[in-house]
Amino acid sequence: MVVRMSNVNIQKYKKIIGFVSFIIIIAVLFSKVTWLFRGNDVEAREDILGYGNEKCSIDVILFDGSDVLRFYDPLEAWNKYGYTSYNYATSSAQTDMLRFYAEESRKTQDAKLYIFDLRTITFVNSDVSESTLRNWSDSVPVYSWVRAKGIYSYLFNRDIEGIDIPSYFIDIINYHTKYDSLSSERQWSYLNTNNIYSVDKGFDPYKNHTPFRKPISTEERGEITDKQWKALTKLVNYCDEESLNALFICSPVVINEEDQKLMNAVSDFIEESGYEFIDFNKYYDEIGIDFETDYGDVNHVNYLGAKKFTDYFTDLLVNKYDLNDHRSDEAYSAWSDDYAKMEEKRNSWMNAVQNELNDHLEAAELGRELHNINDFSEWYGNIQNSNFTVLIKMTSIPKDLSSNNPFIMFLSDYSIDPARDHYIGAWRDADALYSSSDELETELYIGVDGGRGTDLCKLSVTPNRINIGGVEYSDDNAPIQIVVYDNNYKEVIDSVRIQFTTEDTVVLNRTK
Repeated sequence: MVVRMSNVNIQKYKKIIGFVSFIIIIAVLFSKVTWLFRGNDVEAREDILGYGNEKCSIDVILFDGSDVLRFYDPLEAWNKYGYTSYNYATSSAQTDMLRFYAEESRKTQDAKLYIFDLRTITFVNSDVSESTLRNWSDSVPVYSWVRAKGIYSYLFNRDIEGIDIPSYFIDIINYHTKYDSLSSERQWSYLNTNNIYSVDKGFDPYKNHTPFRKPISTEERGEITDKQWKALTKLVNYCDEESLNALFICSPVVINEEDQKLMNAVSDFIEESGYEFIDFNKYYDEIGIDFETDYGDVNHVNYLGAKKFTDYFTDLLVNKYDLNDHRSDEAYSAWSDDYAKMEEKRNSWMNAVQNELNDHLEAAELGRELHNINDFSEWYGNIQNSNFTVLIKMTSIPKDLSSNNPFIMFLSDYSIDPARDHYIGAWRDADALYSSSDELETELYIGVDGGRGTDLCKLSVTPNRINIGGVEYSDDNAPIQIVVYDNNYKEVIDSVRIQFTTEDTVVLNRTK
């Protein structure tokens, strides 16, 4: 018997099919437009999408924030031992997001070893960090269920007063006015996310240099907050439930005492949970870390430090885990190609770090010799260096110096009017941080931050003061005093009292 559909039913089904098709088209277009307008960190988008588009199986995957991105080079690991690895990481990540990183990554493939860097456990608190959430959530497909869970978990475990919650779930709300995206070739490339490929495998080193002193280690245990306990517990539980072969680490940062105490307590928790934890802050010497040369700031090594850490870490991983050498396998030839493609960048990274390091070391050497120079013209020529801040305090400016006196040139170069009675100024090379003959008291920050803040300098004529970082350098008996400060090493390298002889000669007297 032939069953015939009535015209009414046919029209009904056509409407349903049409409506469903319309919804699908709208959903696809919404996704495409979202990718076009997204304005979060480009590095994060390309690294996260690049992992999903990897054609070769990944042996080792590392999760966390910029500590992973700056410390570990997967292509150097490939070149040395032939195993594949990838930094699935975004800047500003926090530990309570890592289980969602892992879950999202496993949609495309499972790794042999999952490494969770817990350095960012110190940043888990009640505050919502927009970059922490957006750098990851706006780098994965808008319809990802894992994305939705991650956003919900992050926001609703924090103080969300005043937070635009819908703009995280539907992020185009946050980016829809970025019309410049329409003229960006890079932005249009995200319309086909399958073409996004990360040649560097999530490695992006620091190319700058900031010197530090080696931290003093402690074995004391700190207190893990409730939010930190919750983050760690849920991460460990996820590894248990999914039977992940997991390793927990802390990258070797310039760690302060309080963070080291917390990391010691975290180590106890992880090991009591049945997993291994390696705190690389206990292995500075074994890694070969040099705190004078190998850091960009307190939380990140530069490329010099990254090479040392990668070399040490790859040795450790190969000795502890069964990681296959794929270098002779034609299926993995793309990795050798990618290593070759990055050769020019590796050279540029090294040159950039080395040039800045050499500049800083040369300035430091000059600073060490500065107090031995007594000729004013020679001394004055040496302090004109972009690595130094020159602090000038004058309570009395001489009016009877000859035009040939080198101090007249000094006044001219620093735009100091010799007709004025007083002056204070702070200069970095030829740039004035502060210069005044009228407002004779100021506070300003000097030096390179590097993640530990800068020194507060209090400079004034009345009262007579040059105070840097709480240390007084003023010479009450000096009508003209000049203090020279090394911005990189954050220390005073010379302090002189300027005097003049009857022969109109400039005399440098060192102050205490």
